[in-house]
Amino acid sequence: LARANPRWMAGVGAALLAALLFPVSMTTLAPFEIVPTDPFVVAAPIEGVIGEALVEPNSEVKAGQPIVRFTDTLLRNRLVVAEREVQVAEAHTKQATQLGFDQVEGRNAVALNAAEHELKIAERNAAQELLARATILAPRDGVALFHDKGALAGKPVAVGERIMLIADP
Repeated sequence: LARANPRWMAGVGAALLAALLFPVSMTTLAPFEIVPTDPFVVAAPIEGVIGEALVEPNSEVKAGQPIVRFTDTLLRNRLVVAEREVQVAEAHTKQATQLGFDQVEGRNAVALNAAEHELKIAERNAAQELLARATILAPRDGVALFHDKGALAGKPVAVGERIMLIADP
């Protein structure tokens, strides 16, 4: 290199300086996905159809805040029917108790009607519990992660099916 032509060395130096004048992008474009660490999975507590998502995608939620509501028409109707069945069973029990004072058949029917009344109360309580599950509350503070609010509305889900994630920001 000691014998290299000074003109040639100056040309190489000028070419290197000229290369430094061209802008070079410091970013790259690539597909990616942000994945939370230790997210909480919000799953469907009942089988049904989602009526609406009550929060926006990627919005902050507080513990106890309603985040998803199922269509509850069928559940409300079941509760009303169960309430009426409890009233009818209660009336049958009272009637059997009154007949039990005068007739042997009435005494035999008291225990049967009382058991039927208890069964109808249990069915009513189950209907109330299902109706209470029709609105999902956020189990903890975080960010609600799901793709599209509109895509959830009207979506039929099975028990345990994932609806969204709640991640700690």
